[in-house]
Amino acid sequence: MVDSIAVLVDGFDPGLTGARDAVELVSEFSRLEHLASAGVALAARRVAQTDLWKRGGHRSAAHWLDHVTGMGVGEAVRLLQAAETVETAPDTFEALKAGKVSTREAKAIGAAEAVDPGAGQRLLAAVEGRSTKETENDAARIVAAASPESPEAKAARLHQKRMLRTGVDADGMGYGHWLLEPAQHARLMALIDASKDRIFHEARRAGMREPSEAYAADALAALADLPGRSTRSNGTPGEGGMGATPDESVEDWSFTKMIVRVDLAALDRGSMAPGEVCEIAGQGPIPVADAWRMIDGDAFVAAVATKGTEIDKVVHLGRKPTVLQRTALEWFSAGECSTVGCTNPARIEIDHVADWADTHITALPDLASPCGHCHDLKTHHGYTFGPRLPNGKRRLIPTAQTRPSGTDPPDLTLLHGDAEPRPPTEPTTQGDLFDTG
Repeated sequence: MVDSIAVLVDGFDPGLTGARDAVELVSEFSRLEHLASAGVALAARRVAQTDLWKRGGHRSAAHWLDHVTGMGVGEAVRLLQAAETVETAPDTFEALKAGKVSTREAKAIGAAEAVDPGAGQRLLAAVEGRSTKETENDAARIVAAASPESPEAKAARLHQKRMLRTGVDADGMGYGHWLLEPAQHARLMALIDASKDRIFHEARRAGMREPSEAYAADALAALADLPGRSTRSNGTPGEGGMGATPDESVEDWSFTKMIVRVDLAALDRGSMAPGEVCEIAGQGPIPVADAWRMIDGDAFVAAVATKGTEIDKVVHLGRKPTVLQRTALEWFSAGECSTVGCTNPARIEIDHVADWADTHITALPDLASPCGHCHDLKTHHGYTFGPRLPNGKRRLIPTAQTRPSGTDPPDLTLLHGDAEPRPPTEPTTQGDLFDTG
């Protein structure tokens, strides 16, 4: 079979293949890749359970797998972890062997299925049409909610995992990789993002256009020029210094805006009960203590208690959304594009689902927060937004003019789970929000 596939690929000439045929081939080759990766993962897992990999003098099973496949040690580790994870997740295991999911998706879904057997089926049913990152985020929430680990134990475990690795490539360019506790990472990224926005606008005024990653690199380098703002004591930024004790100083968060989803009861209690939420939008769960660190860091706090305020009914007649509506949109989309399948956190814009020129009102159910690309598809290429789904996102639906020829129109049962369009989802089950900035 492998030799037959080798003959097929050897005879494949993309230049002689029609573009529409190439679209189908990508799908078929992708499934073939999934099947092959599943086979490699499961077979390598079996080898890892023996000492065969040691006989070649390899440091670990991952190093042996890297030597055999050339995939890199990091990718080999992830592949072996995926194979180990699906051993206790039968639904995900079968989907992986059928080529329905990648090993990366299988690792995330399998971890969720292991703690909640029904979660595997739900995530597998929704995987088509969604990005891998969205699947991983949902799986991570399920795992976090089911964890018996106390907030203190988790904080101690994450603290032990912190690290920074740096190096220099062949051109002399420096590179690095870090792991930081959620709140510290959010604080660092807020500093970088603030600098990046300033650098971006300065470049635009000078007529320069460079990738967002280049501006982020400039912003990271600019951190070296900032005065110390790690902690503050007696209300003065930066005075506490790194040597100050927790009782004498707190971190300075006054420079940034953070969207944190948190149940008000959990915030008042100082810990989470089963079913409650405390997470940085777009980043993931955090201890309630970290939420208080942001508040105590002198951040401005605008609270929106969704259990006591019907946000969807906040309507006004102007074209631009109110501050409350903007904050709620950031909350719904978790700091990223509000389109299903897109997790772009850059250039988030606000758009009316129905044209304001027709409605002359701005109501939250009629607003979306897509990235620039998705907004452009809706505005200039005939796409439309579907109703807001329970996860706060909307599907971008092609019209008859934008669908590839020969395809059927979108099926409402796929979009909404039943034959009738659902009304906009009330956010009453998503906890409360505070917006600091």
